[in-house]
Amino acid sequence: AVGQQHLAELQHALMHDDCWLPGLTRQLPALTLSATLTASHGDAAPLRDGMDRPDERAGALHAWTASPGAWAEYRFPQEEALSACRLVFDSDLRRKWANMPLYYPRDGWRVSPPATLVRAFRILVESQGQWHEAARITDNHQRLVRLPLTADATAVRLVIDATWGDDPVNVFAWDVC
Repeated sequence: AVGQQHLAELQHALMHDDCWLPGLTRQLPALTLSATLTASHGDAAPLRDGMDRPDERAGALHAWTASPGAWAEYRFPQEEALSACRLVFDSDLRRKWANMPLYYPRDGWRVSPPATLVRAFRILVESQGQWHEAARITDNHQRLVRLPLTADATAVRLVIDATWGDDPVNVFAWDVC
């Protein structure tokens, strides 16, 4: 019955968990869509285009490209109650070696997160004209990151602090709800 009566819900849940379903665009939270999106530099619009990875056939990156120190911001028309945010970073899905290799690090093999991945970032919220840190991640190893937020805010800001080696890096998605 899921495939016949609830297929759209299943597809939405899979894409929310960072599953790629060719030809489909992920639905975004209403709060993300209602906010004004700006960035310290570059085009941040791909953060909310519903495509969480590059489209090689179309030659579209679908990412905000940023260096450490760069930020992107959602500003709301009025104060909003925030409950969570969802981010998708570039884990270099096109890397040379298999994504799920079976090997043991030995003889000097370097095993580390992809250089393309964001290592450290902060989420700041603005309330009553003052910025406050809502979350700080200093040793990220994940492509998909979900963070709880409990704040009333007129704006929320993502600040990239460090990468695992590449500069700049790509951020495929950032949603707030």
